[in-house]
Amino acid sequence: MGRFRKSIFTAASPNTQFNDALLSLRVLLNPFLYRKNKFNEKFKEDLSKYIKVDNISLVDSGRTALLTILKALDLKEGDEVIMPSFTCVVVANAVSWSGATPIYLDTNKVDFNADYSSLDSKITNKTKAIVVQHTFGKRVDIKGIRDSIKNYNRKLFIIEDFAHDIHRDINPQGDIAFSTFGIEKVMSTVRGGMIFTNDKAFHDSIEKVIESYNDFPIKRVIISLLNPIFWFFAIPLHSVGIGRFTVGAMIRGIWRKLGFLGIMVEEKENHALKPDWFPAKMSPALSRLGILQLKKLDFYNSHRSEIAKIYNDQLISISDSSEFDNDRVYLRYPILLNSREDWLKVWNLSRSLRVTLGNWFSSPLYGAGVDEKTYKKLCYVPATTEVTVKKTNLVLNLPTSINIDKKRASELALRIKEVLDL
Repeated sequence: MGRFRKSIFTAASPNTQFNDALLSLRVLLNPFLYRKNKFNEKFKEDLSKYIKVDNISLVDSGRTALLTILKALDLKEGDEVIMPSFTCVVVANAVSWSGATPIYLDTNKVDFNADYSSLDSKITNKTKAIVVQHTFGKRVDIKGIRDSIKNYNRKLFIIEDFAHDIHRDINPQGDIAFSTFGIEKVMSTVRGGMIFTNDKAFHDSIEKVIESYNDFPIKRVIISLLNPIFWFFAIPLHSVGIGRFTVGAMIRGIWRKLGFLGIMVEEKENHALKPDWFPAKMSPALSRLGILQLKKLDFYNSHRSEIAKIYNDQLISISDSSEFDNDRVYLRYPILLNSREDWLKVWNLSRSLRVTLGNWFSSPLYGAGVDEKTYKKLCYVPATTEVTVKKTNLVLNLPTSINIDKKRASELALRIKEVLDL
């Protein structure tokens, strides 16, 4: 019966349930809803109440959110923005497309967050902003960062990146913050992002920038709406068959060839090039999906915490914390292996259990086609971030989302512990 076990994908629409797929179908079949801005307004209102932040702006993605913030700061060519090196390429792209130069921090030796204790060595008279990423939901001490930069005789903006963490009463401590509703994030509209701040003047500047953006392309709206429907039916079928020859894999291949599967990071972006349609406003049709997802977010986050506790009991010695954090949103549960051999043991084991683990971030400035030319365009030199380079070769992420139950999580954790002889 093992060959017919439910497949679990860490990165394939993990939040999708039947009511999400049904709503996607209803919206898909009603094109009149595609431009109903009332859904954007409702989504913003609901988000504001949930995270307890006064001002919310919506855009097509997290990278557009960051780009919009940087545009509102009126950066000039040659200005510098300090950011993590253990992140996705789209973050560096947004900084570069704003006209600024990205300056990279190495990763902390303790966890996967950037080493903000080294800020002094990176700040110059050209530094305008610092991007603080709460990696895998582990919160960075913003007050500590503020204390470390208070002696500079000018304003250095702190931009918080909550791509891995959305929760009730989020309490941002920086000057402004952003997050994403991407397909594999804490909550999903397939494509979407938000900017949030309690600074009304800053919010007004953000909204002025967004007014110049085009609407999210209709073709991409349709592909996005198809995505939850596809994955809801494809994932259960993925293991039906023998070896790699399964019904789900065949359907996925056909869907991709037809161009319906969607690409979260486009090929151009992997080479630091901006897609023609980008940036764009949030699609009201996708906000409609977000309204439903937000209603379930407390449940999602509670489930993530329960699953993470199971992993923590067995694997804390290879996690990013010395103890379990009850207040953390465990978007994924990251583990750091001691060697590439151990990495392969865990990867092969998980596949035999029909669990596809996540690989954030298997390279600095992670992206499927990122190469040395991309690094050069984005002013990144791997040799300057030795800890990041080392960790990207040894990290794996275990699923915590609603698509894995306690029994499967326990089995996965125990088998990893056995194979690593922990």
